[in-house]
Amino acid sequence: MLEDNEHVTGSDHEITEWMVDLGVATGEMVAEVKGWTIAELLADEDKTAEAKSEWQSQMAGRPMLSDTAGVGQLKEETRKKQIGH
Repeated sequence: MLEDNEHVTGSDHEITEWMVDLGVATGEMVAEVKGWTIAELLADEDKTAEAKSEWQSQMAGRPMLSDTAGVGQLKEETRKKQIGH
C-alpha cells in the first residue's frame, strides 16, 4: 500500500474508500421479484406463446439496434422505452 497517499491515482484501489448508506427500508413489499423465470416460462406452452406474442407486439415497427446505431437512434429508443411505447 502507498504510504501517505504518495503518487495516488484513481486506479489505486488500495486507497479508495467507498461509503454507502442505504438507510432503513421503508414501506411494504408489494411483490416478490423473481428475476428471469425462463425455465418456468418455457415449461408452459401457453405462457411461452403469450410471451412470444407480447414480444412481437412490443417490437413491431422497431428498428433493430446494433453497434452501428447512431446516437440519435439510441436516444430515441431510450425515450420510447421510458414512456412505454
